Amino acid sequence: MSEKKNLKRVSPRLRTKLIEVSKKRASSSSIDQRLGIDEFRVISDWYHAAILELTYSKHFKPDPHWIARTLGISAVEAKLAIERLLKLELLEEKNGTLVKTNFFLDTVDKTKTSVFHKKRIKQVLEKSAYSLENDPIDERNHSGITLCIAPEKLSEAKERIQAFLWDLTRTLTSGEQERLYELHVSLFPTQKSDQKSRRNFV
Repeated sequence: MSEKKNLKRVSPRLRTKLIEVSKKRASSSSIDQRLGIDEFRVISDWYHAAILELTYSKHFKPDPHWIARTLGISAVEAKLAIERLLKLELLEEKNGTLVKTNFFLDTVDKTKTSVFHKKRIKQVLEKSAYSLENDPIDERNHSGITLCIAPEKLSEAKERIQAFLWDLTRTLTSGEQERLYELHVSLFPTQKSDQKSRRNFV
């Protein structure tokens, strides 16, 4: 599938951001790849995405033991994760190292959050809580706002959050890349819904 066709799957605003952010990495990776749920299930543990992004670090070593020490996982987990990523062609062996093959990864079905997405998000939130307790404030940011919103603005909010994430990604990756981070912005209701039941979850 061509790069041009892939880019049509995102909104014009996000497409622009994606192209801008990807310029830096264009020499080593294509822009977009969409994963089916069966593919995502295999790599839904948080450290798979971490390994992919870690390949951009100037300190990166394509060694499962080094990756394991860096991410705080076992060498077996690192080795099996690399094998999965290679099999799915999300990683490739090139010039004696491992290279991420696609800049942007996403899943095909955006109508609901699968159990595998929920598992990954929960894992990342657990790491966020750990960072809150253990990392100095000059190395992290945990901030938020409590607000009463107009529900009809939610779709616009999601679009603007994604645009913001891409803009900040462009800034954070523009220098020499050394340390791996997770960047997440959450917007969720704290007030109970008037609806007694909801069959579809976004």
